[in-house]
Amino acid sequence: MQHLPAFCISQPDDFYIREIKSPFLSYLYHKQKKYQYLIVRDESNAVAVTGLVAGPDATHYGYALARWKGLLQDSHRQRIPVIFDYRTNLSGKHVRTILLEWWHNRSFDAAITTDIVHWIQQAAMVYLSLDFMPRISSPYNYFCFMLWYFEMSNSFRHADHFVIRDGIGSTASKESAVHRLAHHTFASKVSDPKTEVGIPLLHNQTEIESETTLCCSPTAAIDPCFWLQDLKVLKATEEDHKSPLFLWDTLQDRTTRTQEVPYQEIRYVAISHTWGRWTTGSHYSSPGVPWPIPENSMFDVRDLPRMLKAARFSARYIWLDLLCIPQEQASPELKHLGKIEIANQATIFRSAIFACAWLNNVPSWRGIRSAIKWLSLQYIGRYSSVEVPEELHKDVKREAWGARTYLLDPPTGATDPAGTPSRWFTSLWTLQELCMCPNMLLYDFSWRPLEVNGFVVPFDHIVALFSSYPQGHVPFAPSTVTEIYNLLRAVGLGGNGFLRMSPISVLILGNQRYCRERRAEAIMSVIGVTSWFDQETDSTEEQLVLDRYPLSFLHEIKQIFGASFFCWHDIFADQMNDKGTMLPFSDKLVGNRRTPMFTRSVGHRTVSSWTILPDGSVLMPQAVVLASFPRRAGEKSFRGEVRIPASLPEYRRVPNAEVDMHEYLAHNCPDKEKYVIALLQTDASIFYGLLLERQNESSFRKIGLCHWMITGNDTSSPAGHPNIFIYNGEQLKWLIQ
Repeated sequence: MQHLPAFCISQPDDFYIREIKSPFLSYLYHKQKKYQYLIVRDESNAVAVTGLVAGPDATHYGYALARWKGLLQDSHRQRIPVIFDYRTNLSGKHVRTILLEWWHNRSFDAAITTDIVHWIQQAAMVYLSLDFMPRISSPYNYFCFMLWYFEMSNSFRHADHFVIRDGIGSTASKESAVHRLAHHTFASKVSDPKTEVGIPLLHNQTEIESETTLCCSPTAAIDPCFWLQDLKVLKATEEDHKSPLFLWDTLQDRTTRTQEVPYQEIRYVAISHTWGRWTTGSHYSSPGVPWPIPENSMFDVRDLPRMLKAARFSARYIWLDLLCIPQEQASPELKHLGKIEIANQATIFRSAIFACAWLNNVPSWRGIRSAIKWLSLQYIGRYSSVEVPEELHKDVKREAWGARTYLLDPPTGATDPAGTPSRWFTSLWTLQELCMCPNMLLYDFSWRPLEVNGFVVPFDHIVALFSSYPQGHVPFAPSTVTEIYNLLRAVGLGGNGFLRMSPISVLILGNQRYCRERRAEAIMSVIGVTSWFDQETDSTEEQLVLDRYPLSFLHEIKQIFGASFFCWHDIFADQMNDKGTMLPFSDKLVGNRRTPMFTRSVGHRTVSSWTILPDGSVLMPQAVVLASFPRRAGEKSFRGEVRIPASLPEYRRVPNAEVDMHEYLAHNCPDKEKYVIALLQTDASIFYGLLLERQNESSFRKIGLCHWMITGNDTSSPAGHPNIFIYNGEQLKWLIQ
């Protein structure tokens, strides 16, 4: 690489680098250390810079800033630039929104953003190498800068870097949601002393409703249900637009067939709610609905037309299951159409201008709103230099204590000290709808949206805010904050897992959700597995595996998603399956399982021979054995990290550390025969294997996972880290119970 002679900037204040090294990116640290001598500060307070000539890969800030200026011009024409081509247009829109909002940040931490923007502009003037990065303490500004860095540079094209960029994009999306919520919560009450005005309310109710699809509204999940796009489940053209078949017309108070509505006028709001557990057995025949509507004890179905008008949605049409899916007492023709609609829930919800959850047990948002205010104030105080008035602290704290969120039903005794999640959060059908639209808005019993200071709060923004402050790290939290923490933990929506869902995560979370019957139908659309349902001709359900799902449903999941179906591990030993240890769901009401976070994976070819049996066991005719105890001849040593349940008898947990796998198998539960079986490789070059333990002469059980990484472009098997694809496998015919 050719070097330019050192030169000095003429104006001392034009360029200032506070710190070269960035401890957050260890894989670039050696480059930063190598080039550190290239930037020095002389006694006259000028900066001497040795620039790097731009090679064919254009690895300098001048090139990156030029690409960014092109994006700014494109943003005025509402066009998505081709630089966002590494994923779908959907995530490209999210990335564009995140970066534009960050670049023009005028919020409580605007001074930090302004410094970074000036740093980039000056670095571009001297063609500074992208090996240099400023050190940034604010998580929002740091991850947005890193997202900008990866998107605008042209030097990261290796598969590993795409995965790193994808992870940074997901984190930047979450941090942007937290920042957006905190800003709008106190936009008029706190500000950075270095700025005069706050940013405008970029995402209010009107703007959300004016979007063409829900997926363009603010979201904390950068690309929810990405696998549906891969499976081509979602339909966006007039020719493909076959769903929804029915919509509720709020002007005429009747259910209308969508084919009667001009395609350009099909703008509707999708509503998620739960009612099935509270049916009374009676039906109401409405003059505007072509089938009898089941009645329930939660609300009066006769009053639905009035309530939907009271919500005052900007869209004329509404999709609500009772009014838009033919119910049990409909004619055979209509019931057939209802079956089509059940399979098309993903298209219905993700084609809406936005989705909302009707929490008809919540009379007021006062408790949830006060919890959001309290945590937002903690966030602002932690990551900015603004001076928050003491009176504001007292007012927010006073409001947050004593109020109820109504998201948890009151505790019933010592066995239920925190209370149980309320209705909507325990339904399997609503889990599917929430996974498809994590940024759905929340409405109370009287159809009032959850809003804070004029900002209508998407559900995933609440998850992002609370995941930024684990409960143990928020001392003296008010009762409303604790209630929401308990809710998110109880239903498995806390942390980052909900914002980076996978198809297998849906199966795991669904395990603790209620569904009166036919559980597979309640989640098949969000997973993208509906062929088994289309092929069924009768209404009787086949024998269920572990009393949960039909075998044909599971076979289709395994066929589509391959080895990732088996890539999960239990967190607690007492929740392990007695039978079906290879299956991500259970006959117990538990959901404390984890799936590794990866976007795409490739399973070893032997996994295709594995078969799920009706009793929940898995027949394994072929597999690659990487390690065993007792150790077999010819096995090479290798190292990996082990993921096993806590409190598993005679097995030692070694968190976040590699171990020699043969030694681990030998020293843990030494009276048992054990094996490590090759499973898959993720798009981050991380390999996963199964840990199996022999139960008797004829069967095994799964006890956990192990994983290891191969870096670079080496396709061989480096010492200590095997590449599973160089092994062909062997005939085993094992039965995993």
